Amino acid sequence: MVNYLVIDLEATTDDGADEERAVPRDEMETIEIGAVLVRANTLEVEAEFETFVKPVRHPVLTPFCTKLTGITQEVVSDAPAFPDAMEALRQAMLIGRWGVVWGVVWAGPVKSLYRCARGKPAESRPETHQRAAEALPSLSSVPSPLVHFPGGI
Repeated sequence: MVNYLVIDLEATTDDGADEERAVPRDEMETIEIGAVLVRANTLEVEAEFETFVKPVRHPVLTPFCTKLTGITQEVVSDAPAFPDAMEALRQAMLIGRWGVVWGVVWAGPVKSLYRCARGKPAESRPETHQRAAEALPSLSSVPSPLVHFPGGI
């Protein structure tokens, strides 16, 4: 059985012009990792994962970042570092699983599918979720950056 691992990331951000940003675009850091593992043939949820991540380069969230993501300084200050969060994701979602496809698709449809699979309303247009659902069955034929682990991890 093939499963798809759908990952949604939130990152530090700021709303100023490039020269005025407290968090430059090339220094944005992951502050939340959400994931859902779904069966390829039915899109039935197999497992879910969520963790906050402590930012290092810019440890204090901007007001814009908090308003945009709803993530507070308190939760990221007490969160694990990125390597520990990624190891927790690997342990929870990949270890002992067979046929997991790990990859990247355009952000809007994946986030929409992730939210719908978790029972939350899609933030994007309805046709975006439909495009994501239509794209998932064909992902096994997409070349890099996808990596397929047919024998599990």
